[in-house]
Amino acid sequence: MPMIMEDGINVDDLFGESTSLELDLTPTPSKRGLPQRLDEMRLLGCCQKIAWSKQGCIAYVTQDASRVNLRHLECRPTDGKWVLSDDTQLLPVTEVHGGHPLVHLCWNELGSELAVVDSSGRVSIYNISFALNTLSGQRQGAFDPDDDGAQIVGMMWLNVHRSVQAFSQANKRQGRWNYSSFRRRPIGPFHPAGKAGLICITRSGVIRFLYQNPDLRWTEISAELKNTSYSDRLLTHAALVATPGGILVVTHSACQKICFYRLQINWTPPQWDQSQMKQGSNQFPVPSFRFMHSKVEVPYDIPMSRAPAQNSEHLTPPPNPLYRLTHLDAILATQETATNPWVVAVFSISPRVSPDHPQQQGPPSIIVRWQLESTPQVLHPKFDEVVSKKSNVQIKTEYGNVVAVVYDDSSISFYDANTMTVCHGFGDAETVTCLAQAGFHYPAYATGLSISFSPSGCNAVMLDSEGQVQLRCMEHAYGAESGLFDQTIASLTMAFCRAVGSDMNSDDILVILRQQLSADAQSMFIHGAYRALPVNCEFTLEGDKLLSNHALKERKENRLTLHPEAIRMVLGNTKWLLDFLQYTLNEFLELANEFESIPSDAETVSQKLKTIRSLPLMVILSGLPRSLLRFIGRALRGIYASYSTLPLIGDSRVYYAEICQIIDSLPVRLDVYDKFLSEAEAAAKKSYMLVGIQNPDRSGAEKELLLNARIPQSLIHAVTVLFQHSIPALRPEIDCMAIYLSDYSWLGLGTDPRAEMYRRTRDVDIVKKLPLRPVGRDERQEGKHNGHGQMRRRCVRCCGMLCGPYPSRTHVSFRMMYKTGLLRYCLCGAAWMVESETNR
Repeated sequence: MPMIMEDGINVDDLFGESTSLELDLTPTPSKRGLPQRLDEMRLLGCCQKIAWSKQGCIAYVTQDASRVNLRHLECRPTDGKWVLSDDTQLLPVTEVHGGHPLVHLCWNELGSELAVVDSSGRVSIYNISFALNTLSGQRQGAFDPDDDGAQIVGMMWLNVHRSVQAFSQANKRQGRWNYSSFRRRPIGPFHPAGKAGLICITRSGVIRFLYQNPDLRWTEISAELKNTSYSDRLLTHAALVATPGGILVVTHSACQKICFYRLQINWTPPQWDQSQMKQGSNQFPVPSFRFMHSKVEVPYDIPMSRAPAQNSEHLTPPPNPLYRLTHLDAILATQETATNPWVVAVFSISPRVSPDHPQQQGPPSIIVRWQLESTPQVLHPKFDEVVSKKSNVQIKTEYGNVVAVVYDDSSISFYDANTMTVCHGFGDAETVTCLAQAGFHYPAYATGLSISFSPSGCNAVMLDSEGQVQLRCMEHAYGAESGLFDQTIASLTMAFCRAVGSDMNSDDILVILRQQLSADAQSMFIHGAYRALPVNCEFTLEGDKLLSNHALKERKENRLTLHPEAIRMVLGNTKWLLDFLQYTLNEFLELANEFESIPSDAETVSQKLKTIRSLPLMVILSGLPRSLLRFIGRALRGIYASYSTLPLIGDSRVYYAEICQIIDSLPVRLDVYDKFLSEAEAAAKKSYMLVGIQNPDRSGAEKELLLNARIPQSLIHAVTVLFQHSIPALRPEIDCMAIYLSDYSWLGLGTDPRAEMYRRTRDVDIVKKLPLRPVGRDERQEGKHNGHGQMRRRCVRCCGMLCGPYPSRTHVSFRMMYKTGLLRYCLCGAAWMVESETNR
């Protein structure tokens, strides 16, 4: 369908009102580097020097425009504070681009692919493979032509074909916040094989499509955009956005004309089966362009500022030639009744213009917005007589609804994308849609020339005039005494749920939580997140049901055919688990001594439990970890019993022998552990039965254990049985002295001086559960430079360590790491970073 502009709209009547959207910026002395930055934005649409990916990696171009450095948020192991990491240079960039100045950075939707663009339009692509500060090259830009006409003025990554859990808003009803969630469907086009694709618009009016084949090789197709004259082919800016009707392309030429294109990408074949790769087929999907519509707007004129008395439909202010386009963007509307996209343009006057210039009377910058409309196709009246039995159901799609405006003094304001009204905390206190509406704002800060926001928008990084990265964090405008404080918790909860539902990094939200919220407020946040997310707290699975799980049984039956490398990875976890069971029994023996002289009435036991903070007690009373411990214990008993009859050879026999040796040296037999866990299961079941709680109703008690670390009243009877009956009966079968004298400092659970000393001086592999020996300076340098050392990766959130070569020496270990999701993410869900000598 053809697209038309709004009837009678001009740049002075932006939203159907008599006044233009002029962000009145009081003219101030130009900041250092600001004139050069505005000139750069005026000449080239793609000049983003810093970009924050949804995975948490921050990439920025150095001041000399020759290198790209990487940074990220991390929890500092020494004091637990969240800070920006040290710089890590993306080494291949300088060589790949041959010394050409780097001008633009762009992450894909998932935040795992980074496109680096230089001044000649050459594009190189890098991927986050296993750590935030280590990117691997996917496409080399050295093979692109070195041509000024190939400069990139606009680009867009293809969306990923996946639906995510989205949250539109939070509403307060009867004193409780409810979070509206739905499945958000992506907008095409998509790559049939699920690979990456990048669309670029060049200065000479050529559209390039870079896409990755299933064999991981990159290919390219191109086509020329239709233009009305030769002068229109010199483009300065371009904006692209995916819409349900195709890709909308908006271009701006040097002669100040704006052109609109509707583009579709068709694939041949449209579907791709991954099994074709296994069959050796090299017939990959091939794309082609289809231009559905194009429209050219006549040259526009930015009007000069006029007084309020001049607001008349019959008066047209004279144009102001000092304004030049510095930013062009296309966004999608949020209203269900108005799904047509908006085109937003920012026009600015260069600070180089003399203040005494006769036309220097308006604000330094003006935002202009157009809405694109489609002309409806009118059918013949006879079609109205046709009765249809089908209803037309339109899929509702969620779009971004906040526009951030950064001023030259680095102050930041947020506007609603539909009405361009300022978002602040003085609106409806019963509804929350974003952090800015709940009272969060960016405080005054030093000036910067480039900015990028975190995945959730609550943090930002700026490049100052010296090329240094500065971190900015949102702050709340109201204190805890205000009645709007719960609105603050609701906004953070919704931001966190959006990040989790979209597989985005949420460390930026944790920075706000740790720095600005009290312990009680953090507890409110956790409760809200568990209520908003589809988290099932019913962790009271019956032990027999868990042990009869088909997937677990299959792994139990295949345990004896594990590869030696896989057994080696399991060896450390076996040692850790058995030490944890000893640690648990030791804790229960000490608590049983305390409860020995306490009356068994519920009130006395409840008061005593309020003074106890015991992790082993919480684990044993909780259903799922207790059942998992029973399952693992039975698997180890099976390995031990069948070891002598297995035809093991080589390393497999060595590693199996080590596992059996660990079991032999236990101060408690495995069957005693199983007996202890079985009695805990029976005590918990009887405790629920005494208070009238059936299996479907146990989630409340399990949630109390998980979120508050408090033992509910429904489990008081189970505690009494364990400490006053079960543990005393098991004492004759336990070597209490051996358990008491064992060293549990390496488990990372205790708070005694010995555990604290181990935590400060030693590291334990969080995946393999193997203590890591301290690495000296010479070994660090040797491992870093010649590749013979073990790569050490640290979790940016929990500071857990992972040590080992990458890629893994064997296919089996690599496959295990890939299936468990530990190649790129830690057990806590955060990303890895590679440690160097400077950040140890």
